[in-house]
Amino acid sequence: MPKPKALLIAYAVHESGVREVIGLDVGEVESGAFYVEFSRSLHKRGLGGVRLAISDQHEGLNGTIARVLKVSVAALRRPVHQRHGDALPPRSANLVAAALRRCSAPRTATSTVSG
Repeated sequence: MPKPKALLIAYAVHESGVREVIGLDVGEVESGAFYVEFSRSLHKRGLGGVRLAISDQHEGLNGTIARVLKVSVAALRRPVHQRHGDALPPRSANLVAAALRRCSAPRTATSTVSG
């Protein structure tokens, strides 16, 4: 039986509403070193202007995102909480709600990001 791996996927929702996967990495384990390497790779490839990062409640990952990307992190408990805006800073709730509505919408030929 294969050993479980850690998978990190980062995607962005642009101000225009366009979404795209901006990073993906597979690691042997979830660890601080893995989170730092992943976050730094996003930064080195030019990721900037981030206004909010959304993650699960993993303190190590959230701390790394905040430190490396210098951005506020909203830690959400479960996907259902994302939809309801629980645990979000009040000033970020509208931005997150709009992004999640866009991400939850069915993909069409006009909303599919190619690249």
